[in-house]
Order: sequence, then structure tokens, then C-alpha cells
Amino acid sequence: MRKPRNRHIRYLFASLLMLAGLTSWFARPGLSSSRSAPSVSAAKFGPPSIPGDSATGRGTLDAAYGDLLIDDFTTGPHQVTLPHGMSSRSEDETDVQSGSMIGGFRKTAFLIPSNPFNQHGTLDIRRGGPMLVDMGTRVSHRLELVYGFDSKGEVVAPLNLNLSDYDRFRLNFDSNDLDLNFNMLVHSNSGATHSVYKTTIHANTNPFAVGIPFGEFTGAADFTDVDLIVLVFQSSSAMGSNDFAVRSLVATHP
Repeated sequence: MRKPRNRHIRYLFASLLMLAGLTSWFARPGLSSSRSAPSVSAAKFGPPSIPGDSATGRGTLDAAYGDLLIDDFTTGPHQVTLPHGMSSRSEDETDVQSGSMIGGFRKTAFLIPSNPFNQHGTLDIRRGGPMLVDMGTRVSHRLELVYGFDSKGEVVAPLNLNLSDYDRFRLNFDSNDLDLNFNMLVHSNSGATHSVYKTTIHANTNPFAVGIPFGEFTGAADFTDVDLIVLVFQSSSAMGSNDFAVRSLVATHP
């Protein structure tokens, strides 16, 4: 169900400033944090599997390497299609899904900033995975995924992740048809510090993985105490029209 517009604006504006290193969600009105959440480590979760990939051995491989599963998009289904007739203005859909993802909740914000031909854009996180994004002709998009909020998406519930056993994240794609702009933010110390990773993910019609080394983040986040994780996918060019599918995000090591 669509939430009040002013909450959307506060959340999205804060995230834009975050990317510029100007502010933090923890400092925004209505977003408080509690350090009472239990510490989370790889030992607590054990080696994760990836449902749906057992036929290829991918899940077994992840388990063998002891990857920490952030999200495999097999739980917390969510589907939204932003309608026709939205040329020259932005609309967004924000929601919170619960499931087996890290922290138990995933907050999503899906936007269409440009749509000259009044086409549609769809976000489809289907039960059993993967996460699909399907954009119409020349439809630009921005998709934000946030881990570390409560069930209503209003209060920060710190993940308290100790990632000292890992040295990178790995984002597993099923496919990606066009160049895609990708940003990842990691917060620590109740939002006092954060680090940002930025890259362009190139087109690949086959399943592939993107390594995101901790050492390539810019900023001062403490990876032994990660409270909030943010993923931002967005169109890399004015053409938009991106279609891609993501199977999982894990913390891993070589």
C-alpha cells in the first residue's frame, strides 16, 4: 500500500544527499536507532545456501566457501508496475518486505525520473527469486534497496554486522542487457561513518558476478560493525530501458 508522500520525499532526498556524502539517514527526522540489536556474524547464520540454484551447484559452492548471505530474493516478494502517463515527472513506490534477508527486512524505493513515451517500469521480486527489473522504451529508473530498518521502514534497526572474516561483497546477476550504474553504501557506528562504492556494470546476457572489494569503498565505515547496507541501481544513460535480474548478494572472500 502506498505510504504518505512526505515520507517518500524525506527518504529519497536523504539518500541522494547520502550519495554525495552530505548527510545520513540516522540524522533525518523520524529515523532513530537502537544499539540493542544483537551482534550478527557469520557464525550466527552459518554457511548459507541459495534456493533455486542447487541444480547448478551454485548454492553448494557458496555454502562451501562460507559466504554470508545478505539477500537471495527468494523471500519477501514484491511487485510494482509504475503506470503509463508519467512523462516529465517522478513517481515512486516505497515498501518494506520481510523474510530471510539480512536483518529480516528489505526496504525498497522504485522511481521513474524520465519517461518520454509514457511507457511502464516494473520491479518484480518474485517468491523463489530472482529480483527482476523491466523498463520500457526510454524509461529511466532508480531502485534503492536498504537493509537495517525496522518492519515499518521508519526506524533504523542496526545490523551490527562483523564482516572481518570477509573482504568483499559479491553481487550475482542472472543477466543485464545494458550498462547499469551501481552504487553501494555501508554505514557503521550508528551512522557516524559511512563508505561508498560506485561502478558501472556492463551488459552481459549470461549469469555473472560482480566483486565489490571492501578496499575499494571510499569513506571511513567500520566493516567490523556494519549497521546499514544500501544498494542503488539506476540507468546509466538517457536511453534508460534497462532490463536486468539479480539472484543474490553475499559477503565473501577470495
